This record gives sequence, structure tokens and C-alpha cells, in this order.
Amino acid sequence: MNKKALLIVVIIVLILSSISTALVVEGRKREDPGSVIWDAEGWDNFAMDGTDFFISDGVLYGGGVYLQQPFGEQGHVIAVDLEENELLWNHNHNMPTARINSVHGSNDIIYSGSYSGDIVAADADNGELLWDHSYHDYLVWSVHSSDNAVYSGCRDGLVVSADADSGEKLWEHTFHDSTIISVYSSEGFVYSSSGDGSVVVVDADSGEMQWSHQHHEGPVGSLYVLDNIVYSGGGEGELIAYDAEKQEKLWSHSHHDETVSSIYVQDGVVYSGDGDGYVIASDSSDGEKLWSHSYHKESSSRSSWWTGVDAIISIQVVDGDVYSLDNNGNALAVEAEGSLTLGMSRAWASFLGTASEYLGVIVLISVIILIVVGAIWGSSRVWPKESSTDRKFP
Repeated sequence: MNKKALLIVVIIVLILSSISTALVVEGRKREDPGSVIWDAEGWDNFAMDGTDFFISDGVLYGGGVYLQQPFGEQGHVIAVDLEENELLWNHNHNMPTARINSVHGSNDIIYSGSYSGDIVAADADNGELLWDHSYHDYLVWSVHSSDNAVYSGCRDGLVVSADADSGEKLWEHTFHDSTIISVYSSEGFVYSSSGDGSVVVVDADSGEMQWSHQHHEGPVGSLYVLDNIVYSGGGEGELIAYDAEKQEKLWSHSHHDETVSSIYVQDGVVYSGDGDGYVIASDSSDGEKLWSHSYHKESSSRSSWWTGVDAIISIQVVDGDVYSLDNNGNALAVEAEGSLTLGMSRAWASFLGTASEYLGVIVLISVIILIVVGAIWGSSRVWPKESSTDRKFP
């Protein structure tokens, strides 16, 4: 084989090796999240309640219970330093013993909604009361804040927007026919979901309806919005990704058997929790399952009206760790990346499927390549010169 033919063979081998390497790398799968790296404890007679939490700048804010009272006194909001694992402050500005259902923060203010219908704003540094309002009659399920406003939804189907600094009501809407389960604000819009299976989107400034969809068969228990994609989880165990700009469904998965009760999205991964205690990570581009864990299932059972046993109430990803809380008050964290293994990637599986459909064409192309390479190889061979003494004459 001469240099030209050898070069052609080397190039073909390099191309095939590169393709194979790319396919193998893409096939690396995150099978499990590893072991628990953080577990909630009791802090100065306070513990997490099975409601909600929000993490910012290394501090976890959440619904708390005071263990010194008989059966535990609910209605507290607690702040815990995650690095030192110690209580920073607590407050019970919400109506005493009224369980805290939702906690969210922005601009150094922590907002909380409770069974009493109150929305309370407190200083994130010390828990001091800034303001409260009672625009809801009963049971605030969800609170979310952004762009100098705080949005809340309650059992009577009412969604309220209030000024973040003063608590003054800006607008309200009643576009849902059932309990508001989740509220989320993003990029000038407010998204809400309810027990009637609908997702409603309104203008954040005016509260005017923009659009809605009803792709879920049961109550929509959770919402998350990122880059104009609305992720919603239903009571039927289905998680749907919906393009808010094009107003069309992108994909859905049914990795959960119970209500999808919590969603968080980061770095191309959708983290979701369900009513049976599972936390699942899936690919945000197509919903393919990456890993799952069921550490919460080891806890005792206590459920709310729309979730099941050991329901995952809240999920948040911070510095590569996935924090989750169930409705028994058990909070823990695992590593977001999980373990990696090699396996057949989607691209490789797709290639094999396509190859089987066009096998004849592939064989023909392969034959042509072999003929061309053989021709080049053959034409470049050096044949020995025939000497005059070897010639035979008749």
C-alpha cells in the first residue's frame, strides 16, 4: 500500500472513530443521584413543616413547627444557615398556628402564605414584619414574587397581585373555576394552575388574560417557567412542557405514578417530585428520564387533599445539589449530577434505526467507496519492468 492509499484509509478510520466517540460520550447516562449529602434536623426546638421552602444565599427559608408546644405549633417561618446548619431566626407573623403553605423571596424580603389567607412580608435578614394583607379569605396555596410584586393564589380560585414593598393590592383575577394550586411569575407574565386542570397566563401589570391551556386531565399541582417554556405537573402523573410563545405542546412524560407536586428546572434538567415520594430528573429537551430517587419514601405518611403519601412539596437546585421536602417535614439534598455510565445514546439508537431502513443504500455506498479505494490503490502499484531477455519471440 502506497502513501496515498494509506492516507485515505487513515482518514476513514479517524472519521469513524470520531463519530463513535461522540456517540459513546452522548450515551453517558445519569442513573442515580448518589447518597444523601444533607438532611434536615431540629434547630433550637424548631423543625421543617411539610409545606414549602426557598433557598437564597446559603439560607433556607421555610414553613416551620415549634416542637416545644403540644403536637408542635405550626404557623412559623424559619431561616436556617445551610453551611452551619443552625437556626438564624423564626417568626409567626402569620395567624398563630395557621400552617405555612408557601414561601418565596426576592429583594431581601421573604413572603409567606398560610391557611389563614394571610400574606406576610418579612425582612430576610432578621424576620422582622414589614407588612401583611388578607385579600384572601382562606388557605393560600402558592406565593411567588418578582418584578416588585408578589402574586398569590388561594382555595377560592382567586389570584392576587400586590405591591412587593407595601402589600397594596394591584389587581385580582378569577379566571379559574377551582382552587389555585400553583402561581409562578416570569418575564412580565403570571402563570397559575388549579384543580380544574387549566393553566392560565395573564399580563403581570394588568392581570388581563393572555392565553390558557387545559392539556391535563386532572388538577395541575405544580408550575415552573423558564425561557418561555411552561412546565406543568398534573394529578394524573403527567409532566408537560409547553411553548408559551408558540402556544403549543412540546412534549410530555409520565415517569410519575402520582400527582406531580413540585417542579424545578436548571441546566437542561427538569427535577420533579410526586405524591408518592419520588424525585425524578429528566431531560428538558425531550423529557427522557435521567435518574430518580425515593429517599423520602422511608418517612411516615401524612397527605394533603390533592397529594398522596410522602408527597414532595418543594424542590430547588442550589450549587449542584437537589434539595427536596416532603409533606412530613423531611428535607434532604442529593448531588444533581448523579453517577455516570456508558450506554447506547439516543443518537446511536436513531442511527441504527435509520440504517435498518436504508440498508440497501448504505451497502451500495459502501461498495462504491471500496471500489474507489481499490482503484486508487491498484493504479498506484509499481509493477516490475520486463527485461529484453525475458521476451519470447515466435
